[in-house]
Amino acid sequence: MGKTAVLLIVTLALLSAAFMSRAEVLIPQPADEYINDFAGVITATDKSSISAMLRQVSQKTGVFAAVVTVKSVEEYAPGLDPETFAVDIFNTWKLEEKTGKAMLIFVSIKDRQVTMELGSAKPGFYDTIMQKVVKARMLPNFKEGDYGRGIYDGVRTLSKILLNQADFMDYSNKYLPIAGPALVLLLIIIIAVVIPKKNNKSGQNKPGDKPEKKQPRQKKETQDIFGGGAAGGW
Repeated sequence: MGKTAVLLIVTLALLSAAFMSRAEVLIPQPADEYINDFAGVITATDKSSISAMLRQVSQKTGVFAAVVTVKSVEEYAPGLDPETFAVDIFNTWKLEEKTGKAMLIFVSIKDRQVTMELGSAKPGFYDTIMQKVVKARMLPNFKEGDYGRGIYDGVRTLSKILLNQADFMDYSNKYLPIAGPALVLLLIIIIAVVIPKKNNKSGQNKPGDKPEKKQPRQKKETQDIFGGGAAGGW
């Protein structure tokens, strides 16, 4: 048998194995619109509260968010990593088609992994925020084994941000103590130095100077980029 024939057989075998592995992926059917706790880690009280928050976010912001927990990805897709499985759920359930903006919070208990999928758009402002929420609000609870509380705290923080009930500075000071008094002092110094310089430059023209033509203001891009994702392990 020639080398070409052997190479062809090996290639077909690898493609067949990959296809069969992919065909083994079992995507569970959703039983609830907002929360599908297949791992059974969310209490009835927390589930009710989380559903109410997600419903309010969907109605007021147009962002449809869902929570999914599993005991292990291995039960549904042997050999598949949690993030890829989360993307499969996101696409199979067609979450993005509901409102155009969708978020999936996926937690795999035995894999010790949480993933947030934010859709097909390019990562934007929310991409960074979600990553910080995972690290500051969810992972500490997960490390203690309190998965329901971690999901509740994460959803509660995200809801406040999406509903504009907490601005970014408030969020940073409260949950991410990287922006303390030093940052506030820096902002004060910048304001004190920059504003006077701008005022001095904006004085009247000198005699003989031609008045500057005002350039038309360019419209600011207001497109809200809601895409990307976040992940973390504990």
